[in-house]
Amino acid sequence: MKKLIINADEFGLTQGANRAIIESYLFGTVSSTTMIVNMWAFREAVHLAKENPGLGIGIHLNLTDGRPVLPAEEVKSLVNSDGSFYSRRDLIIRLLSHKVNPEEIKRELNAQVEKLTTSGIYPLHIDTHQSIILLPSLFWIVKDLAKSLKVPLLLPVDARNPISLERTSWIKWSYAYFMGWRYRRILKIEGILAPDSFYNVVNYFTDRYWDEKRLLCEYKKVISSIKEDTSQFMVHPSYICNNLTSFMIGSEMMARQREEELKVLLNLELKSFIQNSGFRLATYAEIME
Repeated sequence: MKKLIINADEFGLTQGANRAIIESYLFGTVSSTTMIVNMWAFREAVHLAKENPGLGIGIHLNLTDGRPVLPAEEVKSLVNSDGSFYSRRDLIIRLLSHKVNPEEIKRELNAQVEKLTTSGIYPLHIDTHQSIILLPSLFWIVKDLAKSLKVPLLLPVDARNPISLERTSWIKWSYAYFMGWRYRRILKIEGILAPDSFYNVVNYFTDRYWDEKRLLCEYKKVISSIKEDTSQFMVHPSYICNNLTSFMIGSEMMARQREEELKVLLNLELKSFIQNSGFRLATYAEIME
């Protein structure tokens, strides 16, 4: 039976995200999640994770939202004047301009992992917020961290199953396609585990909005296309709140999109479809076995 890891990103973001992820897990349509350790509801997420030990927990490494785990003065090249991380766009510009200290990146990412492990949770896998792993200077740092922790590493694009051109620009698609192919080869050479393929429906870097009915159709279309033995499907369920809207760059539309994802994940039709498609929901612990 094929294994499908349905991973809900950003556990610990808000109380609404925490509630939505746990509800989806208990309903049977989410098997894994990734903890974002520097946001509003991290402590609650740790408590919920310990109450639900069957839910696989990874870490969602973040350099583009909120404040760093380390004091701002220790990671000066990563933060702006108010001590918050630069946006992804600004981070890319600073990386290209050689204004970011790689040692500060390493220290901050290690501090994020340590914050999770000292809370009593060891991550089962690593992924990155806003796909920053596709930036070359960051890939090598994150790759080495996954190797030292001996956990799988998610690449948000698989060369054999590229994301649809309907969901992003040609330039972004081409870049992700090439980098995903290159990085997957490196991971294989270095013995770092990863799922066979990666899938998603919602792309938060576009202005496309889908309601529950359209999303359900897209979810079923994607899941029915999966041929690999072990795949990850990425989702972002949440209840809307002011913090979530703020996190979504002030876009209420993008925040509402996460509520629509939650509706789909709590839909009996989707649950039955997954079961009837021959999948068993799994966690990254099974990749490591």
